[in-house]
Amino acid sequence: MNAPETLDERLAARFSVDRAKKLRAEAEEARAGAEALARELADADKSEAAMRAMRACIGEMVQAWRVSLPAEMAALESQDAIHARLAAVVHEGLAYVSAQAHEMARAMAGEPGSAVDALVAHGGVAYLERLARSAAPRPHLTVSTWADQYRWLSQKGSAEPGKWKTERNPMLREIMDCLSVQSDVRRIVVMKPAQVGVTEACLNWIGYVMQHAPAPIMVLLPTLENRDKWIGQKLNPLLLETPIIAELFDAKRERDASNSRDNKDFPGGVLFLAGGNSPNSYAQVSARYVILDDADRFPEEVGAEGHPVALARNRCKAFPRYKMLLISTPTIKEASHIEAEYDKSDQRRYHVPCPHCGEFQVLEWKHLKWPDHCVTSGTVTNAWYVCPANGCVIEEHHKPEMLARGRWVAARPEVKTRGYHINGLYAPIGLGKTWLELAQEWLDAQKDPVALKTFINTELAETWEDRSHAVKPKHLSERAGPQKAREIPLGCLLLTCGVDTQDDRLEVHVLGHGPMLGHGGAERGLIHWTIDYLVIPGNPAHDAVWETLAQVLNRPYVNARGRELLIEATAIDEGGHHTDDVRWFATQNKAKRTMAVKGMNRASRTIMPGGPKPTDINRLGKKLTGGARTWDVGTDVAKSYLMKNLVADGELAAEAQRVRFHAELEDTFYAGLLAETFDPSRNRWVKKAGRRNEPLDTWGYAWFAAHHPQVAVARKTRKEWAALAAILEPALQEDGTVPAVVAKPKAEPAKKSEKRGAQQGGRGGDGGFY
Repeated sequence: MNAPETLDERLAARFSVDRAKKLRAEAEEARAGAEALARELADADKSEAAMRAMRACIGEMVQAWRVSLPAEMAALESQDAIHARLAAVVHEGLAYVSAQAHEMARAMAGEPGSAVDALVAHGGVAYLERLARSAAPRPHLTVSTWADQYRWLSQKGSAEPGKWKTERNPMLREIMDCLSVQSDVRRIVVMKPAQVGVTEACLNWIGYVMQHAPAPIMVLLPTLENRDKWIGQKLNPLLLETPIIAELFDAKRERDASNSRDNKDFPGGVLFLAGGNSPNSYAQVSARYVILDDADRFPEEVGAEGHPVALARNRCKAFPRYKMLLISTPTIKEASHIEAEYDKSDQRRYHVPCPHCGEFQVLEWKHLKWPDHCVTSGTVTNAWYVCPANGCVIEEHHKPEMLARGRWVAARPEVKTRGYHINGLYAPIGLGKTWLELAQEWLDAQKDPVALKTFINTELAETWEDRSHAVKPKHLSERAGPQKAREIPLGCLLLTCGVDTQDDRLEVHVLGHGPMLGHGGAERGLIHWTIDYLVIPGNPAHDAVWETLAQVLNRPYVNARGRELLIEATAIDEGGHHTDDVRWFATQNKAKRTMAVKGMNRASRTIMPGGPKPTDINRLGKKLTGGARTWDVGTDVAKSYLMKNLVADGELAAEAQRVRFHAELEDTFYAGLLAETFDPSRNRWVKKAGRRNEPLDTWGYAWFAAHHPQVAVARKTRKEWAALAAILEPALQEDGTVPAVVAKPKAEPAKKSEKRGAQQGGRGGDGGFY
């Protein structure tokens, strides 16, 4: 289809019929005025006096700038300050030209005389008036002022539809105003509770840009589905129900290519709308203003492209005076994007005065009180706030006055990035939950980890911490025993191995196991030792890498009695780009009981939910003899078992601890072992931001290998452990020497229950973390 050529065709292609007619009329009027002005200016005699006077005025202004500006600019230290001053100079100059033109027009219109009359008659005054209007600079306008003048709230998404009033939620004024064109703030982070008005403030900024300072805008939501919901409930009401926006943007033009789900065109700019979980959303888009809404729901990495915040920043790097806004309710400690960004900001909190003593303070949950009997009855009848400075009792009806007099205070004012943190205690009356409702929700959530996490995230705007956060890498390294790598301590009677596959290496974790009985006086349970942790470099597509792994898996480990232990079973992760390589190695019998495994993407009640599944089949779907098989791993169960013991070990003496380490492990190993945290709302473990979790994954795979039906560490009886200890750790002879090696007893025939366990995958003595 050919592109429209005439003005009418171009207008019809982009606008509704009524809007096109109006724009056509305006275009004709502007063209006629321009032609008339050109005719007037063509006669130099008739406009010479006016032009000469204007040149003189502008010359005076420029000369004044030449004297003052160099010294003034030299005194400015930051690039942002120079930009701001230059913008002010341009604003000042345009205002000067406009004022002079108005003054000359008034003088010409009022002076008698044939020369002036001739100039007036030939359009000189009209020319000066046009020049005054066109030279007049755009007025300084903040986002909050714009919202108070123009914004209308829809009943679709607002508790109080109608005209926007910033005074109703004064905390938002500073946040909005640092998004204004004249503000030199570039990066703004808002860590907030649910339903506190920040999203509406963000929409105010979008409307402000569209009408007052047109430029490309990009809005990123976690997924395309989230984007579509946001458009329907948030954006479309702005475009349709705020009159000044509706005039320049016809949101009903669904068939127009410039008004799709992905982008919405407006005069002077375009609004890009995308899902933040897709690499394509960040490609080939440049925007001066970028918004990440609900940032904590974004993935840690977008495909193979990188961190979503860094990718979003790249979209506006072509604009030196860009602005980037990140908004979110926080989620998991050390896995939260918004917490990480807020920690790098100037960390502003809203300080409000006590209505009684006047002491400014941050509203904190620990100072909200309710009667003691409410804890027993489970019903909150009253709630109040206690001023931490002087113990004053603050009732909720004091809150409007406190918010109006409040102010944002930065903990790190030297940092350029603005960070704002608000919690639900600040919600204006009628626009959020009352203190009484919050107290009741807190009591109701105490017995439900999911509800408690939701409250902490969505009402207190704080991150959730599970019990594993009490354990730090430094604590684990301090627990390390005296033995070196590959040394077998007394009590370690069996070895298994877990292997993680990466594109450029294999990471190998050798785990030792032994009974707790006789170690620290405990009557049950197991001890687990990290015997060795090593990296085999190289591409797993190359045979040499697997030959090296085979050598590692087959080499004997010698204990203090001189007895050799071999790795009894190995689990190798087949996820990633080398699934076929892992399955091939598992079928080659190059090492004892080698299993190709994959972590389950759903919660499981046991670490080994079943036996191996055939993955090599023919065209008829029949299993191939000797083909590859894959085992499912209940990885969340393995991680919960490990974390439960790591937390418990912190309260025990060294000889009673169940998870132990050798002295040569690096700090990165311990950080990797604690790289994940439990999210009760999703009932699974999630990786902390920026962490490598291979030590944790390989520990879990090695623990899974210990559940192989022919190893079954968790099901061994005291008698079986004692028999194994008699072979591997015999008592010293009277002369202090180790007795000679005796032949291993002949294995007894497997019981029916053991055969059934081998077929079904056995059961795990794994326990749970929660």
